Amino acid sequence: MTQPEPHEALARAFLRLVRGFRLLERGAKCCEGVTLPQCTLLETLAEEGPQRLSGLAKILGVKVSTATRLVDTLVRQGFVRKKAERGDARVVRVALTAEGERMASKLSAAGAAFSALILDRIPAGERERTVETIARVAQIVGSIPDCLSCG
Repeated sequence: MTQPEPHEALARAFLRLVRGFRLLERGAKCCEGVTLPQCTLLETLAEEGPQRLSGLAKILGVKVSTATRLVDTLVRQGFVRKKAERGDARVVRVALTAEGERMASKLSAAGAAFSALILDRIPAGERERTVETIARVAQIVGSIPDCLSCG
């Protein structure tokens, strides 16, 4: 059996990683009835602070309509609030409520515990390099234009 090219091996590894996280979502990794996309939104607001809805959609890599649905669900659950921006009522700013801050903190702690489980399975001498590599890959992914094939 021939070895795959490095770019093919990376694509396969990413596929396994994404599939694994989807399975975690179905397995209720995010507790309290919060889905993985909702977890991401809450943790983003906790890290980045209040955001315009359009900016939040961009950070999350989703359409504004998708972000709106996520936010509306979290508003009903009491985790976020929406407010028209001063000077332009068409612009909606989204922020965590006190309950949302508590939930984001719980989710962050759960994510840290999950990451510790992963790191514990990596040999001690490789952990720092692994974290640095993953951080570098995330940085590169974030710098790639949204649509590479758009003429």
